[in-house]
Formats: sequence, C-alpha cells, structure tokens
Amino acid sequence: MAIDEKGCAETRRSTTNTEARYVEHGVVDYFVLNMPGAVLHTSTYTLTKAMLAYVPEILNLGWHVAANDPALAAGVNLVKGRVTHPAVAAERAWGHVAG
Repeated sequence: MAIDEKGCAETRRSTTNTEARYVEHGVVDYFVLNMPGAVLHTSTYTLTKAMLAYVPEILNLGWHVAANDPALAAGVNLVKGRVTHPAVAAERAWGHVAG
C-alpha cells in the first residue's frame, strides 16, 4: 500500500481513481497516489505517531541541522518553495532544485 514517490514495483506508474488500473507484463497494477487519504483519521494518526519521534530533534536543532540526519533529510521535499527531493521533482515533472 505504500509506493510513495520512489515506487516499490518495477512496473509502477501513477494512476488516478478515474483510470486506476492497467496491465503490464500480464499483471493488473493499481497505483493510485495518496490512497491513505481515503481513510483520513487512520492515516493522519499513523503519520503523526511516526513523525513525533523526530519533532524534538527538529525543534532543538532546527531543521537545517536536523536534516543532516539521513532519515530526516530523506523526508525534506521542499525548501522555501523549491523542490529539493529528486523523486518528487521527477514524479511531478518539475525540475529538481538542489537543497
């Protein structure tokens, strides 16, 4: 259920609810983005619980310093309105801007 920006399957390509499925190599694929958004309360609770562990580090060090931690740096997608994560830039067909 988690394909995010990088994907988890070789045949993955983003779809929408309007055209959710496609067949590739004889396999029916379904890769609608943001499926957790269909269960708002549960997905919000789960995401919040996972992120809370990082909040003290970000607050104490500031996001610039905290982002030196590879786990945190991987979650930085935008800085000052510019795309910093190459996978996000590629998925949205935006140019990648180095962070």
